Amino acid sequence: HPRKKRFLKPSPVVPDIEEAPAVKEGESQPAVQQVTRRSIKTMPLNWSFELGVALFLVLCIVMYVLVRPKRCEDVPECSIVTDVQLWKAETMHSHIAAGTGALLTREVLNLMQSRTDRMDQRIAAFGMPDCVYSDALMVILLTVLMCTQVLFGLGVSWPLAVPPSPSFSQTWGAQHSLRYAEWMVSVPLLLVIAGHIGLRRPLSELRMCVFVTNVYMLLAWAALLVAGAPMRWVLIVLSFALYFLASLDMALWIHRFDVEAPKDIPARPQRIFLVTFLMFMFGLYGINYLLSATGAISHHSEHLVYGMGDIIAKTITGGLL
Repeated sequence: HPRKKRFLKPSPVVPDIEEAPAVKEGESQPAVQQVTRRSIKTMPLNWSFELGVALFLVLCIVMYVLVRPKRCEDVPECSIVTDVQLWKAETMHSHIAAGTGALLTREVLNLMQSRTDRMDQRIAAFGMPDCVYSDALMVILLTVLMCTQVLFGLGVSWPLAVPPSPSFSQTWGAQHSLRYAEWMVSVPLLLVIAGHIGLRRPLSELRMCVFVTNVYMLLAWAALLVAGAPMRWVLIVLSFALYFLASLDMALWIHRFDVEAPKDIPARPQRIFLVTFLMFMFGLYGINYLLSATGAISHHSEHLVYGMGDIIAKTITGGLL
């Protein structure tokens, strides 16, 4: 059947299965005739992943002990700021949660329809397995975002007190730790979608960028909880240095894809645009972070930019797949 032939057509990029060498006459037949590249890399990748997760958890504990953050409930000025922020942003969080729910429904339907003729165009561009993987990752991504926005709307944000400091904001602020927890789940998923599924980079090539990205978000979280200005600047500068390092790694993904991928690979501009767009969005978040930290914009404005940026990033990512 013509439709079945389209599904069975091999992917235009490097295949995942590599034929074993031919057996010469008189030699014994090997037990395994095919070796998958993924299976060869599974063991070192899993060990590196576990090591990276363990190291990151240790860093989280170390930073928490060093910073010793105060809860907003223990600081009256911070408690007032948190209540005002969440009250002003309640409508925004409700709208974002509703919009995310609509996107989540779309992705669930895409996941259910991945084996129907409606998906022919996406399957031709990305291949059947990648369509299923990307839809599954988007479902997880949007579920995490929707739950986060619902919690924000209910007034749950795990706020920590941001003390005033010279050359920074002169008033008490609130650090919504729930947002950083959501980023540390959703950003790695975005990087896997853009780098592994979009640019066809091996997961082993992505793991360092994912680790560095989570580390600079952790440093940014800890920086504003430190009272001393010198230490705060050290953490912020280190966080931005790691951002540029991760962005350089992402730029190398694009370069390698541009060199290695066939020129006629489907959706080539969209694949490159998605990674470039994420680099831009992460940089925009950094600018918003600095403006709020130095008191150039209010904490409420920072909160709104993050909320709108989250839904825009996920919407464009889902739309390009």
